[in-house]
Amino acid sequence: RFGATFVDFAFGKDEFAPADAENQPTSGTQTRQRKMSGCWLEAVWTGNALVDYQSGDFEGCVDSSVFNQVLSDPNRGDCLWTVAVDDTGKHGTITGNTTCPGSGNGSVITARFGGGTVVADFSAVGGDSRLVGYWNRASSSIEWGDGSTWKASGIRAGMRASVALACLAVFLL
Repeated sequence: RFGATFVDFAFGKDEFAPADAENQPTSGTQTRQRKMSGCWLEAVWTGNALVDYQSGDFEGCVDSSVFNQVLSDPNRGDCLWTVAVDDTGKHGTITGNTTCPGSGNGSVITARFGGGTVVADFSAVGGDSRLVGYWNRASSSIEWGDGSTWKASGIRAGMRASVALACLAVFLL
């Protein structure tokens, strides 16, 4: 089936469903992730030419490792946020700068990742409990559902959990 976006309906229980109450789409937790066809369409659109999706020239979709960065938030005086994705590529954290107003004074925010999509819980810093963002390859930034954009600073971050554990183990020995 052709489509540009995959929707995870987060199937679960719906006590009001007329049938199969244990396997219904749930509200509030559904996420969307770009499919390869959507990334191909973007390549065609931005390059103004047909692209062979099987060639080495086609980059395809980004994976969640692209979020392992320090990003700048221009809405908060260019405050820096550090994003770290775990080894699975599905979970991680966003940590605010402790000296920057509005960035959570070092609060650690939980996040889920899937391809170029991030879903974060900013309630610890007075924000949305489920804010969705998408990676913009052209501008190297996260475009958030509330209209804000965080620009990559060029500093890679997000030490993988296995590397952090290995370092900790060596330190404790």
